[in-house]
Amino acid sequence: MLALRCPRCGADLPARSQQRVFVCEECSATSMASGRDGEGFMVLDRILVRPLQEFDRGERLFLLPVWQVMQRGGGEFRIPAVGMGQMSLVLAMAQRMTAIATAWSVWEPSLDLRRSAADLHVEDAYSLAEVVGMRLQDPGENPPVLGGARLLDWPCVRRSSQTIELVGGMATSGRLLEGLSPVARGPELMAVAEVDLS
Repeated sequence: MLALRCPRCGADLPARSQQRVFVCEECSATSMASGRDGEGFMVLDRILVRPLQEFDRGERLFLLPVWQVMQRGGGEFRIPAVGMGQMSLVLAMAQRMTAIATAWSVWEPSLDLRRSAADLHVEDAYSLAEVVGMRLQDPGENPPVLGGARLLDWPCVRRSSQTIELVGGMATSGRLLEGLSPVARGPELMAVAEVDLS
């Protein structure tokens, strides 16, 4: 197996078998294979989404990697970039996140929050966006024309057996967060989150 190296600092990249987007443990850069041969890597900018829903002091915050695939003419698709072994769950969450289309804004906390690797390459996100678009469109409509894509970090918590996303408040199976590590607890975020932590 080839050693994967960070394109920013040259450190070895940790990899899981299904992983397509990598996070360097040394410099925190996110990179993705580029080119047809998959041998080159490019550094990706990631956007941290501000939580809009309340969460409790004892809850742990997870950052769910989500591909935002733009639709030409307006709109966007939101495709979770993890859980590829549970495709029906990923598609259902993508369809719900896209259909509800809750407005979001960028979050720049003073806390350094560790980002998670992603299982889904951007090319696969485009394919899933097309599937979601076909599921959401009216019969006879033309398929959506897709534009650019970028990787978002979507704030979530786990409550009992559910994943709750903290922008629109949607719930889905807690299995969506399997393999992700929490980035912080409620008290650590009190000073930096502009939401009411009850």
